[in-house]
Amino acid sequence: MKFIFVIGVEGAGHDMLRALFQEVTKQSYFVLAGNWRKILPNYWNSEARYKSEFGFLRNMSREKVKNELHNIFRNYAHEKMTHLMEDVSFPFNHPRNTLRRADIPDFIDLVPDQVDLKFLVLYRNPVSATYSGIRRGFTKNVYEQARIVEDNLIYIDKSLSVCDQNLYRTLIFEDFLNEPHAYLKGLADWLGLDYSLLAQGIQNLREPHAKDAIPKKISTVLTDFFSENRIRLWESLYSADHQIPKSK
Repeated sequence: MKFIFVIGVEGAGHDMLRALFQEVTKQSYFVLAGNWRKILPNYWNSEARYKSEFGFLRNMSREKVKNELHNIFRNYAHEKMTHLMEDVSFPFNHPRNTLRRADIPDFIDLVPDQVDLKFLVLYRNPVSATYSGIRRGFTKNVYEQARIVEDNLIYIDKSLSVCDQNLYRTLIFEDFLNEPHAYLKGLADWLGLDYSLLAQGIQNLREPHAKDAIPKKISTVLTDFFSENRIRLWESLYSADHQIPKSK
């Protein structure tokens, strides 16, 4: 049983991936945002985590969470599920702050050994990803949103850098939308999915908000902020070594 954890900052392509996976998620063997969501968001909330570790919420103790997750995965295995997928963005839920995010190293330890864990990283030009959050009203503060994107990209990069490098692959938002068919085989093979179902999903893809349509004042601020040196802080995420392979 594979657990596909889609990882990416807000605006990196979660809606795009759901559109692509539309036929896949209808299959009887596939679970999207399953019962683990009843546990993990609260557990990863720093306030709830503090209360659990220091005895105020015993029902949220780490050992109890781990046992409940193991039971959830065991039940899905008995139901003959072969693919589970989580696609929560970084950060998630409200009130929004940069710390409200999934704990990648913790999750690796929480998942049973018999589950084949795969992290699919969605990466988009950070200027466009940041503006996506602003355009959708997550915040009016351009600098705040840029900092949230920066912090989470650094966190994702560093978390994955200490993991088994075979655990993750990156799908570049712009490259994929330019040539979706070229990446389907690599994506299907790595995730163990039906190529034909993914191919049906291409018709659901929509043209994203163009980078050159970003208001000039906001674009200038974000372009200055996301300098070449800053982007190098998370360069392994978009390294060719970790990308979903492109078919020739």
